[in-house]
Amino acid sequence: MIERLLNAIDDLESMPARFRPAGRSRKRGSTVHARVVRPFIIYYRIDERSAAVFILEIRHGARRQP
Repeated sequence: MIERLLNAIDDLESMPARFRPAGRSRKRGSTVHARVVRPFIIYYRIDERSAAVFILEIRHGARRQP
């Protein structure tokens, strides 16, 4: 499972905006995206200025979502 999660995170390098927006960050006000890797959800934000993707959280899908 860890390998699947790491591969999904590495895959965000190409076209990270293809996954659905899940809301906005409270601290920065930037868009937070969500990628589902069953049974987990990877929440991340894209920093266009530095061309980087920041992983914010990995949650189990059965937990209450933020």
